[in-house]
Amino acid sequence: DKEVAQVWFEKLQEMINLHGIEASDIYNFGETGFMIGVGKDQWIITREPQRKIVDGTISNREMVTVVEAVSTDCFTVPPVIILKAKSLLYRWFDVLQGDEHLAVTENAYINDALAFQWIQHFERHTRKRTKGKYRMLICDRHGSHFSYEFIHFCEQRNIVLYFLPPHSSHILQPL
Repeated sequence: DKEVAQVWFEKLQEMINLHGIEASDIYNFGETGFMIGVGKDQWIITREPQRKIVDGTISNREMVTVVEAVSTDCFTVPPVIILKAKSLLYRWFDVLQGDEHLAVTENAYINDALAFQWIQHFERHTRKRTKGKYRMLICDRHGSHFSYEFIHFCEQRNIVLYFLPPHSSHILQPL
């Protein structure tokens, strides 16, 4: 809804003004999932033959989630790659090329504990480059971003959380 988006942007500007947040201190935090592995041949039947099909369901692929944050001046926080596993394997670290981080969960999705570790990771990588008193972190309303530990940590370190409206991340989220 255009009106909901307009109100959201107006309130965003109010929060930025209220806290005196510098443009370079605004970050967007998001997770994206993708599948790795080899897909199987499949037929997809649709009423819209011109429509591009982007995802099949029958495959031997594993899910991977990447957690990332980018500032308005294009600074990127090193990503966290979440794999489906019970423990990390030493050989996985051989393929890392930069300052990426690996994590594991039973389903390859972020959870409360991992989100809390991520916000600490964000703090370490953005603290020294902060120009104003506050940083703003724009994120969706996933439950792991609403834990007491996550919010309390942000409040203690002058990280203003600003949440996207429900069911709007596919339209409004900068990432």
